[in-house]
Amino acid sequence: MPVSPVTPPTNLRVVFMGTPGDYARTALKAVLDAGYSVCSVVVPGGRQDVVHPGRNPRTPRIPIARPESLTGLASDIGIPVRAVNDIASHEIRAELAALTVDVILVACFPYILPSTLLGLPRCGCLNLHPSLLPAYRGPTPLFWQFRAGESRAGVTMHLMSEQIDAGDIVAQRSLPLPPGISGPEANFQLARLGAGLIAPALHALARRALAHTAQDDAKSSYFPRPEPEHFRVSANWSAERAYRFMRGTAEWGQPYAIRCGDRDLPLGSALSYSPQAKMRRRWMVRDGEARIQFSRGVLRASVWQGSSHLTLAHCGDETSVPRLGTTFTNRRDG
Repeated sequence: MPVSPVTPPTNLRVVFMGTPGDYARTALKAVLDAGYSVCSVVVPGGRQDVVHPGRNPRTPRIPIARPESLTGLASDIGIPVRAVNDIASHEIRAELAALTVDVILVACFPYILPSTLLGLPRCGCLNLHPSLLPAYRGPTPLFWQFRAGESRAGVTMHLMSEQIDAGDIVAQRSLPLPPGISGPEANFQLARLGAGLIAPALHALARRALAHTAQDDAKSSYFPRPEPEHFRVSANWSAERAYRFMRGTAEWGQPYAIRCGDRDLPLGSALSYSPQAKMRRRWMVRDGEARIQFSRGVLRASVWQGSSHLTLAHCGDETSVPRLGTTFTNRRDG
């Protein structure tokens, strides 16, 4: 494995960049616990409880657990917090250059760092990414791991390059994703797992002994920020995959549409699944609950009751499936 050619000082001066929330707070605390000096914490400007992922008003906002936790930790210790809207601005580069930065450490920061910032720190830039790279590059990797029904997840510490999440890997760790684990709980576990990678990487960097390995681009995958259509589930999946996905992304607050005949049935919460069960019909809706036959197993879920003013149709056959955006009256088939 190649060794970093830089000659870092023994006491690294760190600029930390992250989205306010538990994931970034856990990473920042790991830096401080390792004894390194954090001279600035950079966060995205605007609202800090969510990060709007695009200009499309239908694009779901990324849920953030305890957004105040990162800035609260920095303020408690007296670290300056800088909120930025344009990370590529000359003003930001000048501010960071004045700090004589040795390393920039990034944890779930929503902006792409330009080359002018990547080349600024004397020892380079490190990113703590919540997936096992080169798989699941992109801004919301945990969402896509849930959608794929992955049974394991992980974190990667890697050097940053101009290509998104494609820099050399410094270290990786993985953990199981049990069926039904929530997004916030998985995020918390990944944060703690990733925190354990920070001190060894910084210590190695300070000793001029940071080993790193190039990613295999042939095995890479990249996923964008989710759009409403990415919350659709398919009856061709297994019931377990649908259950994992719906439970893991519930905090996004989106309906999960599934095709039932010529209509979409909007599902709410995944309640349970039976991996070996089989139904005589492909679906059944009764008293606000749906049972769906998947390629393997049956999923039990609530019917979506979001802002569409949907009330629940009580039915036991395929002739009455609620449409998203349509109001139904409660009725009972006779």
